[in-house]
Amino acid sequence: MVLLKGHYEGWYSVADEAFVPSSQIKEIKEGDTVKMISSETGSVLEKMSEENYIFPLSHFQDDILQWLSKDGIFHAIYWPAFLMAAGYEPPRKIFCHSHWTVNYEKMSKSKGNVIDPINLINKYGCDGFRYFLLRASVPTNDTNYSEQKIHRMLNAELANTLGNLLRRSCVKAVNPDQVFPRFFHHSLDSLKDYNVEEIIKNTSELPEKVQQFFLEGYFYKGIDCIMACLRDTNALMEFTKPWELSKENNKESKEKLSTILHVIYEVLKISGILLQPVIPNLSNRLLTKFQIPSEQRGWQNISCFPSYHHLPNPLEFHPLDKDSPPLYERRKE
Repeated sequence: MVLLKGHYEGWYSVADEAFVPSSQIKEIKEGDTVKMISSETGSVLEKMSEENYIFPLSHFQDDILQWLSKDGIFHAIYWPAFLMAAGYEPPRKIFCHSHWTVNYEKMSKSKGNVIDPINLINKYGCDGFRYFLLRASVPTNDTNYSEQKIHRMLNAELANTLGNLLRRSCVKAVNPDQVFPRFFHHSLDSLKDYNVEEIIKNTSELPEKVQQFFLEGYFYKGIDCIMACLRDTNALMEFTKPWELSKENNKESKEKLSTILHVIYEVLKISGILLQPVIPNLSNRLLTKFQIPSEQRGWQNISCFPSYHHLPNPLEFHPLDKDSPPLYERRKE
């Protein structure tokens, strides 16, 4: 028999629905009254004693090899032991992440400080809210929620860094033919002061870096790498001024413009594929702008700057999608 009948007594938190170990109990005085509270959540404790069925966890402790953090005690300790007791294989990997806090306190129904995710989805969109959660949270440290933080982050990164780059580089004033432009190697000489080849190199390294970070649960690091490449690409657009090059009617300027836009579109394409786990709907719209077939949007299909490497690029001269609204609208305060 796995379960044993026994007696359990200890300090219990009704708000947290859990017994609290002695190491997390704090005594406070309010006038003549002495209260015991949880040092972690601040919840008031009450002494409780009950007859119950007890699971002999120590019988399985040698077989439990997972590590434990935060409130993962059930999934990292109890649940694997229950599975072993029932004859099932325990999980091979457990990801224990940190908390989201409000005013640096853990969210709690009893405190009334729980953030309603539906309201945030209605305000910032499902992809916007997903992006914020994955971009701002750090697995190893608690992250404090701030309305100002989510507002600034989404405007700066989704609306500006990503959305504006797509919009500005695809307008007819810059790309009158509305096609994915050709790459001209000889134009690189005239662009050597703008770090074009460094952008190509850094963006080509993204898939391996981002995949590793995502697999480890460090989404914010993977997203940061993508945003760094997009910021460099925005700088390329600012410095080279393609809207001015498009007005020049000579072969050298046209080929230079074509090469600049080609690099920008390749960065956007690669970023769109890599961001699919984070912002699936926005990524879909970005990739649709370049009319990339759905079967070619998997990570295994990423081809980084094939034209630069003298390989065929089926996207060259492919028409851009005409019916595409702004990727992500700026949110007002």
